[in-house]
Amino acid sequence: EFAKNIKNKEILKPVLWGKDIHKYSISYAKFWLINSHNGLQKQLEHIALEKDYPDLFKHLALINQNNNNKVATRSDKGKHWTNLRSCAFLADFEKEKIVWGLISGLWGFAYDNEGYFLTSASYFLISEKIPLKFLLALFNSRLFQFYFDKTGEYTAGGAYVLKKKNIEKFIIPTKEMDYTPYIDWVDKILAAKEQKQDTAHFEKTLNEMVYQLYDISEIEQAEIETILIKRKIK
Repeated sequence: EFAKNIKNKEILKPVLWGKDIHKYSISYAKFWLINSHNGLQKQLEHIALEKDYPDLFKHLALINQNNNNKVATRSDKGKHWTNLRSCAFLADFEKEKIVWGLISGLWGFAYDNEGYFLTSASYFLISEKIPLKFLLALFNSRLFQFYFDKTGEYTAGGAYVLKKKNIEKFIIPTKEMDYTPYIDWVDKILAAKEQKQDTAHFEKTLNEMVYQLYDISEIEQAEIETILIKRKIK
C-alpha cells in the first residue's frame, strides 16, 4: 500500500529474516523496512519522516500509540523518535554481498545483488578483493561445512550458530589464482535455483573443485563425507 506512493518508495527497503536465507537462494517474504535512517556523518542527513514522508509517519505514530508509546521512548533511537539508531555500514546493505542467518537448521549462504536489508539475526559479507561468488562456493562447500563441524557452535537442538567469530575462522586461499571456474559453476547454480531446478549435480562438481583447491585427497574426501553423513549433516 505505502509503496504505491513513489516518494515513499525512496526509503522502503526489502528486508530478509534469517529463515528467508537458504543455500544459494533467497525466499523473500515481502517484508519492508522503513529506512528512516539517522544519517551518515558528512554523507547523508537524517530522514525527517514527519516532514517528508507523512504517510509513513502516520503509520509509525499509530504503531507507537498502539504500543503505549514504547516506540518513541525506546533507548536505541536516532535524532528523532522515528529515526533508526546510527549505522556505520548503512550503505553496505545496498552492495553485492553474501548473506546468512545467525541460527539455521541447514547449512546455507546466499548471494544478494538486490540490495536486501537484514534483521539483527542475520549477517552479511562484502569484499573488494576476492570475488564474492568464489567465496560463496567455499562457504557452501562440504569441506567448510566439515571444518565448521569441528570448530563452530550449535544450539542445543543441533542448529548451526553462524556467528561472525565462527565464520572468521574459515581459511581463505591468498595465492593468485583463476576464480573464473568457481564463479561459472556458482552462476549455473544461481540460474538453476531461479528456475526452481535441482542443483545437486552442479553442487557436487563444485564441492569436488573446492576439495581439490585445498589438496584434499579422494580418500580424505570419502572420510569427510562419511563423517558428515553419520552426523546427518546435509
